Amino acid sequence: MYQIQLTKQVHQAVRRMPPDMVEMFQYKVNELAAKSNGSQDTHQKPRGFKGHRFYVDEWHVLYEINDNSLDILSCNHRSARRCIEMTVQIIERDRRPEWAVISYEMYQQLLEDSEMLQDIRDYEAAKKALQSDEELIPGNVTYAILEGEKPIKVWRKYRGMTQSELSEMAGITKAYLSQIETGKRAGTPDVLNKLAKALGLTLDEIRSS
Repeated sequence: MYQIQLTKQVHQAVRRMPPDMVEMFQYKVNELAAKSNGSQDTHQKPRGFKGHRFYVDEWHVLYEINDNSLDILSCNHRSARRCIEMTVQIIERDRRPEWAVISYEMYQQLLEDSEMLQDIRDYEAAKKALQSDEELIPGNVTYAILEGEKPIKVWRKYRGMTQSELSEMAGITKAYLSQIETGKRAGTPDVLNKLAKALGLTLDEIRSS
């Protein structure tokens, strides 16, 4: 069983997914993590990089399988975008090009090639961020938040901090922190910023959906 790890970009992207897409994402990731070795992977591998790819509807998910971990590197929602020049039949009106006609087979190939190109760019951006010491987030952190737990509480526990330690670092009382973690109080922007800083996160990362 691989340990599931997500980049911050994936963590945020999954939190924006509709519930049915989240369920599909979790199913596919858990299925991959349960495999005993990377050779069993049957998902699509775009040309040009060492990672792998699968789809959740129109969400493109890029990942790598390492010795003990399944690293989900990138998750982006997009429809096909095309930027490939080629020889085509040009139909003009008033001596100006108006239509470009290609075969359907060629059109399908252009779609696939363009998606691969964008996936390669996403992959390279994710790897560059990791090389700059970006934190990989365990899957159970993301899953806990998706299941409705308050992000501050989930992150505090992951950081190995007690309520007393976090409240002291943020300059608030333990009781105030407890109320924020249970949803009884929202917390002022100033307090939330201090909590985010103490946890080594951004304000967006500790906000509830």
